[in-house]
Amino acid sequence: METILVISFSYLDKDARVTRQIQTLKKKYHVIAAGYSAPNSDEVDFFHIEDLARSFFTKVRAIFFLIFKRYERVYWDSKCRILKRRLKSYLKDHHIDAVVVNDPSPLPLITSLVQDHIKIILDLHEYSPRQHEHSLTWRLFIQNYVMYQCQTYFKKVDCFMTVCQSIADEYKRVFSLENVGVVMNAPAYSLDCQIVVPTENRIRMIHHGAAMRKRKLEKMIDVMNLLDERFSLDFMLIPSYDPGYLEWLKEYAKDNKAVNFIEPCAVSEITSKINQYDIGFCLFESDYNFNLQHCLPNKFFDFLQARLCFCVSGSVEMNSLIKQYDLGLSFDTLNIDVIAKQLLKLDSEKIISFKNNSDAVAKQLCAEVEQEKFLNLVNTCIN
Repeated sequence: METILVISFSYLDKDARVTRQIQTLKKKYHVIAAGYSAPNSDEVDFFHIEDLARSFFTKVRAIFFLIFKRYERVYWDSKCRILKRRLKSYLKDHHIDAVVVNDPSPLPLITSLVQDHIKIILDLHEYSPRQHEHSLTWRLFIQNYVMYQCQTYFKKVDCFMTVCQSIADEYKRVFSLENVGVVMNAPAYSLDCQIVVPTENRIRMIHHGAAMRKRKLEKMIDVMNLLDERFSLDFMLIPSYDPGYLEWLKEYAKDNKAVNFIEPCAVSEITSKINQYDIGFCLFESDYNFNLQHCLPNKFFDFLQARLCFCVSGSVEMNSLIKQYDLGLSFDTLNIDVIAKQLLKLDSEKIISFKNNSDAVAKQLCAEVEQEKFLNLVNTCIN
């Protein structure tokens, strides 16, 4: 049996995309998983990577090297040198045939260790050269470093994949890549969720995710202020690095009794929890970040598997799929008046029609289909 190393500088027990890779590959290959924590998966070997967070001293030194474009020193003047020795020693006793590398960060490490006949499959979880472009500090110090990594080490990669078509197109355009496969972050098909018929004269909307100030989630409250008494909106939000924003949102919505804040549930329970709603509501400001403009977030697939009607703006990818499959309302710009007018035109019959479309598409945009694409890509690359 051939062996594949799956490596990610992340906590594997919390990384859904990498977990799906491991679960898929172990059906056909012997899998070694390398990350900050062991994956939630039996029958795989595990190599522990210590969290590569830098000390204050190494951060200052890294800034110095970044300023003078000593990018190899930035990478290796850290725990990566120790990690290389440990991983090299480990691999002496484990013959591997291919490596699935998650994001560019582990690429210098892997390319310094593996022989030419070992295939490298790179999974790009987002468009890395513009990952945090909204941050001036990141643009000044990190962006060129990430570009250097991509320009230098992409040449040593055999197969590429990413999360959606528009990000794949950008990688192909900027780095002259011939082919980039697309494997979406879709969860498993939900057998438990059925279409819930809207209650007469009542339209229930749900938004879940992180409470992030830059996304201007208050725009959804502004829309609610223009709707009639049929509509209600529940926020199921997780405080982000700015916990004060969630409290600010609650204060902002206090005069609208149709807006409620409910406790978040476990990730595994989200689909069944939101199945009782009518519309998955997701409006956010995305102009400040390329990846956000082109995101295909987990909530899109949660809405789909919960068989909801959609009302979405802020994402090219979500808009494209909603229009392609007629899943609900999608908007290119965050125009509160326009969005409210279109919502007011909805009735139970139209919402059920959109829900029926979600039900049909749920079998197409799911992990079972997407992971088959991933496995085919790996098989083709190795063979």
